[in-house]
Amino acid sequence: SAQAAGPLRARASIARAMAALLMGRLLCALAVLRSASAGASKEDLQIEVLERVEGCSRRARAGDVVSITHSGFVHEVPVGEHAGWNGRKIDQNPDGEPLKFKLRSKSIIKGMDLAIEGMCVGEKVSVVMPPHMSFDDPDMKFDWSTKQRPAPAGSTVRYEISLIDLESSASSGLNKWSLLSMAFLVLMVAGAIVFVLRVGDKSSPKGKSHGKERKKKK
Repeated sequence: SAQAAGPLRARASIARAMAALLMGRLLCALAVLRSASAGASKEDLQIEVLERVEGCSRRARAGDVVSITHSGFVHEVPVGEHAGWNGRKIDQNPDGEPLKFKLRSKSIIKGMDLAIEGMCVGEKVSVVMPPHMSFDDPDMKFDWSTKQRPAPAGSTVRYEISLIDLESSASSGLNKWSLLSMAFLVLMVAGAIVFVLRVGDKSSPKGKSHGKERKKKK
């Protein structure tokens, strides 16, 4: 009857709205996860391989624990700064010992992080990185009010990096909580869509006419 069809249509409309809302939240979550890695790109770096390893079977990737030796230099200072900065050495391994850290853990500047990804043990690279991927990176939250800057603001820097050791990690670019959240949202959206389809099938005129035909046959 028309009175029974009204509530069914209302429930179907609510279910569709819920499915659309959940799908929107899922897309937003995916966009946030993509932007987390898309804020800085390896394409922004100028990488030159100084020492290459042939027959490399395993390259460094996000989440790996690596050991490196490195030297950092001021590559170019902005206009107005003293040119004597250019070429100055500003960083190196403390006490000559390899620096050990986990990639993508914000242990080092972003330009170094991205340059090391894809390297093999034994390789050496030279990488020129823009200010927003070195000491002017807002994500690193450097507090230069309490310590001296290694280079003037807006400077590009160059690092020579050698990969000494590599330890594989079970973690990937996305952490487990991000993956679980995405899976939960996908399940919610799928459930809402199934509910919409079922409600729509029950409220369709075709379904009602078939019911009447069955009653007549009985």
